[in-house]
This record gives sequence, C-alpha cells and structure tokens, in this order.
Amino acid sequence: MKTHRPRCSILCNRPEFIDLNRHDRKFQHLTEPLLALSCRLGHSINFDSLDSGRLAMSSGEFLVRLHRHRMWSNHRILKSTGSLTKDQLHTPFPIGQGTVWKTLTHLQAGEYVWLEALLGNDSPVFPGDISNQLPGNQNGVNPISTHTELMSRWKELDQRWNDYLDTVTDDSLNDLVYKISTSSGQGKRFATRRSDVLLHICTHAQYTTAQLINMLRHLNCSKLPDVMLITMARESTPPQPDAP
Repeated sequence: MKTHRPRCSILCNRPEFIDLNRHDRKFQHLTEPLLALSCRLGHSINFDSLDSGRLAMSSGEFLVRLHRHRMWSNHRILKSTGSLTKDQLHTPFPIGQGTVWKTLTHLQAGEYVWLEALLGNDSPVFPGDISNQLPGNQNGVNPISTHTELMSRWKELDQRWNDYLDTVTDDSLNDLVYKISTSSGQGKRFATRRSDVLLHICTHAQYTTAQLINMLRHLNCSKLPDVMLITMARESTPPQPDAP
C-alpha cells in the first residue's frame, strides 16, 4: 500500500506528492519528520537525495526563498506605514535615512537599482533620483510624492523581481554582475558574483526594515509588523493537529 503526503513548496506554488514507499527501507523512518520540517519551513525536500546523505534545497532555491521573504516583509511594512500621517512619515530620526519616508524610498530604490544591475545595466538610476547619490535620494525630476504612489511602484517592481527570480539557476550564481557604486567605492565599477548581489539585497532589506520598525515604535504605532521569516513559513503551512 502506498502512502502519499503533500510536499509544501512556496517556490513553485503547486502541490507535489512523494511516495514514502519508493525509497530504501533504511530511510523510511526519516521521511515523516523530514516532511514535517519541510512543510514548517515552507520549502521542498527532495527525498531522492537521501541516498546521497544530503537534503536538496539548491543554492538558487535558497536565495529565491530569501527574496520571497523580502517581498512579503515589504508588504507588511507598507501596510503599517500606510496609516501614518504626512508629519509622521517625515518625522526626523537619528537612524536609517533620517525619516520613515526617506528610508522607504531608499529601500525601494535599492531593490530597483540592483535588479537593473542583475539585468545588465551597470549605472542604474531610480526614477526621481539624481545619479551619484544614494538610491532613493529623490532629488531629481518627478520624485515619488505619496504613499499610494510608492505602493503602486513597489507592486510593479515586485512583478519584475518575480519574473527575474523565475530565471535564477544554480549555474548562473557565479556569473559576474557589474555596477558602478554610489556608496562604498563611489564612482568605481565593481564586478560581484550574482549570488553575493542576491544575498546583499536581502540583508540590506532586513536591516533597513529593522530601522523602519524602530521608527514605528518611536511613533507609538499601536501594532508593529511581524516580519520574521518563521511567521511567513508558519502562515503558509497547513494547520497541524494539536499534540496529544
């Protein structure tokens, strides 16, 4: 008798199934706990790889997972900041880019310019910015003026990111990405591995998000956004029966 269980996969967004009885008997005692772990983390485990003694979440899949979390986290931050008044958005703080608004535009701009670099543009400029300054400076023509416009642009940017992430493969991660720096080594053209660029975008988003949450706390927001990856994983996991 064959037993099937769903294998959760946030990356592909479709149900997959594994046959617990088609593996060597010595590994069958591992499949149930590994499946539970896979579902809780929200990604796939390839049980065919158990014979080789490793769990298969490829480097590319891992990086894509981090970017899914980045976008999910951004949506929560935008929902929380959407209720702020104009004065609150522009209240000065000695952290981040100085205000909630400037930190939001910097966060979006960073995601924009690095995506452009990944696509081959070594000197990208975020719309509304002027070049040779930090992304999100909005000192140029037609800067973003409202939170609604910011959200609309982010929605478009997320779609571009989703399209790009669908093309990421393990083989491409060692490719070099070229970009002229506007921060450390300003004005110099650097070559960086694609994998490091993809990691940088996520780590930059994480600490920038932490700055934003700190600002929201000081603005006495009634409910701070929960942006932990484990929260996203648990929300995407089917409800589990209570422990006996």
